[in-house]
Amino acid sequence: MGHRSRQSRTSRRIAIAAALLLQLIGVSLAAQPQESARKIPQLREALQEYREKEDVPREAITLLLLGAAEADMGNVDNALSNAIDAANKNDVLVTWMAHFTLAHVENAVGRPKEAVAQIERALTVIGDASASGAPFSVRALAASGLLPETIASESNAA
Repeated sequence: MGHRSRQSRTSRRIAIAAALLLQLIGVSLAAQPQESARKIPQLREALQEYREKEDVPREAITLLLLGAAEADMGNVDNALSNAIDAANKNDVLVTWMAHFTLAHVENAVGRPKEAVAQIERALTVIGDASASGAPFSVRALAASGLLPETIASESNAA
């Protein structure tokens, strides 16, 4: 397989991941504080369950969603803590999304330099992943709820 073909696949993966990230952030930013207040206990319960089951991909996505919900509520410290925990779960896609989430939170609280640093980290993560040729985790996408149920079910069976 040629170098251009690998570049094309990598570019396509990055474009798909970017679209999913924008959808995730868009859903979070569109949330109403009342909705986030309702979701936080549910997300904490799910987080505990995934930790007990040692389901790291779902734990990482739940941390990311919990961080977004906390940000909607203005709980900056909790939002940052959850996004950092998500970034440390060693799933390339989740880590990339977590750094973008951190950038949005940092920017929202008036720290644009820190936001730029988070974006640079996100780009480094995705660049390193592209250079390695390692695939993105379908399980992480399935856990996020961003995939149709049929695809999510198939990824769980694999």
